[in-house]
Amino acid sequence: PACRAGLHNVCATLGFVGEVCDGGFAEETELPARLLLRHDPSLDPAIAAMAEPLAVALHAVRRLSAPAGAPVLIAGCGPIGGLAALLLS
Repeated sequence: PACRAGLHNVCATLGFVGEVCDGGFAEETELPARLLLRHDPSLDPAIAAMAEPLAVALHAVRRLSAPAGAPVLIAGCGPIGGLAALLLS
């Protein structure tokens, strides 16, 4: 039901490239066009690739109910944790 309603982030059959199909660590892979978004060709692909982790970090920071300047614990400093720390700094 969630998938059909367009709520793809909560589909019961949610899966990711590298999890439900090969290609997660591939230098190149082929995906259906419906899974892709165009970006300005002048944008460095390495920067474009950070759009999704940045969106996750921004979503987490926006949901945070701590007052501005309050200490915050970020558990883990992978790409998303690092970006969250940058957004909070």
